[in-house]
Order: sequence, then structure tokens, then C-alpha cells
Amino acid sequence: MNNIVVLVSGILKNDQGQILLLLRGENNKTNKGLWQLPEGKIEFGEQPEAALRREIKEETGIEITSSKILFPISSVMEVNGGKYHILRLIYEVSFEGNICLDDDHESYKWLDVAEIQEMDKTIIGLKEVIEKL
Repeated sequence: MNNIVVLVSGILKNDQGQILLLLRGENNKTNKGLWQLPEGKIEFGEQPEAALRREIKEETGIEITSSKILFPISSVMEVNGGKYHILRLIYEVSFEGNICLDDDHESYKWLDVAEIQEMDKTIIGLKEVIEKL
């Protein structure tokens, strides 16, 4: 079965310009042990900006103070025998607060673009996003 999934993804940078990545934990149904941007699915009828605020708050505990859409990017992945066309809406995000991870993520890191490009265990599409920044 082929599916289309629309995600909102946040580019959050610290004072040193490093990008926040989250490590998917054992509670995730898919892609366990892979690094990703803070991101999530848009629910039916939900506006993208509202989904972005909700997902980042759920995953990190961080409040978004402003966001700006940068670009869309898509990729195709196969999971458990199903094919998924993933459309990500990439946002630059300003934020406040301290990180408090949800149960779906094991860890987080602030990394430079070059460090992310060298990583092995990343979710499909992450490096394509980073290349466009």
C-alpha cells in the first residue's frame, strides 16, 4: 500500500548556530535509533503552523516564539512492507525554554551542519534537508 504523509519539521538553532537533532527511542513504531529533526505529522484539518507548535512542544517541551517556512522537500521510504511518500514542510523556528524530551526520544544533540552530514544513523530525508540550508 502506498501512502502520502505530510510532516512539519523544525530547524532550531542554539546561540552557536548548531541544529537540534533528536534520537528516536524504543517507544517509536518505526526508525528506532535514528536521528531526526523535531517533526511530526499534520493531523487532519490542522494548519501546518499549529502542527509545528504542537509537535515541537510534545517532543521537546519547547515553546515556539516564531516560525518561518523555508521550503518543502520530499522523499520515499519503505516501512514494514508499505511505501510512504513523505512531504516535509521545513520551518526555521525561534524558541524559548529548556528541552524536556518526551518518551519517544532517548537523547538530543546540538550539531553543526558538517557534523550532521557525516552522521550514519539519520532518518531518511534529513541530509537532503540539511544540504538545502
